[in-house]
Amino acid sequence: MGHWLSSKHDFQGIKAQIDVMSGDPWQAIIQNADHLDADLIVMGSVRHRGIEDTFAGTTLERVADCPCDLLLAPPQRSDP
Repeated sequence: MGHWLSSKHDFQGIKAQIDVMSGDPWQAIIQNADHLDADLIVMGSVRHRGIEDTFAGTTLERVADCPCDLLLAPPQRSDP
């Protein structure tokens, strides 16, 4: 699993890092969070359930077992 892009940010004293990686999404998220000793993972809550998710679970369901906190960000609403 390799990094494609890594970017660090500081938002009023809150340090954040954005990583783009290859591999299974849920495994990459958990491994990177463990490597960084992350306190929080922020994920979008948009779901596109396919047949694979029915049997194996979604990325969100798999990452929910991570030992750090998980924040779900709902999709932005568009005005009609």
